[in-house]
Amino acid sequence: MEEKDDFWGEVASEQNESIPSMIISDGASSNENVLTGVTQTISAQQNQMVLMQKPSEAPKIIGVLVILWGGFTILLTLASPFVNESINNLLPEEERADLTMGTIDYITSFVSVLIGLGYIYSGNLMVKRQRSGVNLTLGIIAVSFLIQVIIFLFEPIPKTYEDAEGMYYGIGIGTNIFCGAMCCLLAAIPLMVNNAQLEPVNLAPTSQPGWGDENQF
Repeated sequence: MEEKDDFWGEVASEQNESIPSMIISDGASSNENVLTGVTQTISAQQNQMVLMQKPSEAPKIIGVLVILWGGFTILLTLASPFVNESINNLLPEEERADLTMGTIDYITSFVSVLIGLGYIYSGNLMVKRQRSGVNLTLGIIAVSFLIQVIIFLFEPIPKTYEDAEGMYYGIGIGTNIFCGAMCCLLAAIPLMVNNAQLEPVNLAPTSQPGWGDENQF
């Protein structure tokens, strides 16, 4: 017990002792303990931070779909004569139609193949994130729509619609407009998606803050 009393007595005596004061000055001297030093100015350079995001996969997905549609268009054009003939042979002889291809049929098939090749090429550009691929796809859709409308107007009206020509043309043209609009909307998705990073990209900054302007904050 005496050792514990001596210990706490020493602690109390040390707490009662005065602690020497310390004054921070710029080189001034005094009788007290003085911590001297030289003031310095700390400066930091402000840098612009650019946050990088992962590019959107929409151009690649839409591009692959366009390529597949182009290939399907070519295959359907080349296979249509054989498919139509096979279906025609299944019908009774008195109901069979004359499927002999004329000049217009050959021209239409040739244009369809060109349109399919155009879709494949434009889809490849879209996969490579080229803005020209989107523009080319939209142009091909517009041309294809016009060709389909012209062919539809010059085709003979089926016997079931001979008494309702207005409804026949209205339904046909309306269907073509709806299909063309939906195709244009799907093809334009890469233009509407954020961070699609389509080329060519304007790398010049629109505005650059003046870090040296003291009045900007």
